[in-house]
Amino acid sequence: MSVAIVELIVLPKQKHYHPGEIHSCNLLIQDSNGNPIPGQKPTIVIYRTNDNKYLDFASGKFVSSGGQKYQILTEIRPGVYAWNFNQDKYDGPNRERTYKIVYENKGKYPGTAVQEVVYKWTKRNGVTPEPVGSEGIYEESQID
Repeated sequence: MSVAIVELIVLPKQKHYHPGEIHSCNLLIQDSNGNPIPGQKPTIVIYRTNDNKYLDFASGKFVSSGGQKYQILTEIRPGVYAWNFNQDKYDGPNRERTYKIVYENKGKYPGTAVQEVVYKWTKRNGVTPEPVGSEGIYEESQID
């Protein structure tokens, strides 16, 4: 029996975010002909790279062991799966951090993909935004 060739493609390709922005962890699972594969249950693990702790999805805290390490992504359209990472909620407001997100699909169409996401204060359109208050909210003119 042959195993189908499957591609796991992380979407969007954006890697850099300002602290406080929500990163949508999107995964496209398709066959070698580019046809989406619906009905899968891919998971993610989110690692904080400075200490290698992972997000415990049950408690909403970064931990070294135990807890719910894997989160099943929701199918938002055929073959596209998603989960939103709210950095403020899970790791505190205004934090400059790097995360490694590992996507995995098991079962009939196995595969793995890895994404690095960086939260850092950087210039956009020549302006470095500053947070307003402690919740990472930006002046509208500071966002491209």
